[in-house]
Amino acid sequence: MGGLDEVTAQAHEAFLVMQGIVESMADHGLTQERKDYFVTCLKYIKEYLEGQFLLDIAQESSDCAHHCRQYALSDPDCENLADSCDHSHNQICESCELMDSVLDEIGDEIKESNLPAAAKQDMDDKFKSASLDIISFKHHLLRGIHQEKAKQNVLQLLDRQTGYIIFDYAMKYIPVKFRETQQDWYGKKGISWAVFCRSEEHTSELQSHHDL
Repeated sequence: MGGLDEVTAQAHEAFLVMQGIVESMADHGLTQERKDYFVTCLKYIKEYLEGQFLLDIAQESSDCAHHCRQYALSDPDCENLADSCDHSHNQICESCELMDSVLDEIGDEIKESNLPAAAKQDMDDKFKSASLDIISFKHHLLRGIHQEKAKQNVLQLLDRQTGYIIFDYAMKYIPVKFRETQQDWYGKKGISWAVFCRSEEHTSELQSHHDL
């Protein structure tokens, strides 16, 4: 699990923060039933984003607005980055809708809690930051799938006159922690690997070469 990107690492932390907020509110007006409901929903949402959601957004277009990459990644303010769907978004994803509603409900519970004003403001700030990280994680997953699909399309178009080159720093080979963010992963001294990866077609087969 070494080398978690920052968005993913922040999302994992955000779910823990959100659960801590819910458990804290149990002492300030939140019923046990509502607490259990929120904890169960947060666990389900995390599992959905890391699993089924990736399958739901596998296709570029979808009748569900939450899953339609063509719709989500279109920029209406930039003509070169804008695209229009040739279908309607008349389907609803209950899991995506649950995520939106649960975050809204937790926010409402914070406002209605009997916490002192200063403590309520502090909890609300933590809630807003965690909510943004969770929503950003969903967007990050969607962009990641789209970028991978674009990469695969480029590789399929390669011929003997073209190649695909990637230059990047490789992951560190000595993990310090079980789960490391990119900041920790790339912060080690003396063990950085610069890697060139080139892909090209030979005798109708795609071959990749790696150089350190």
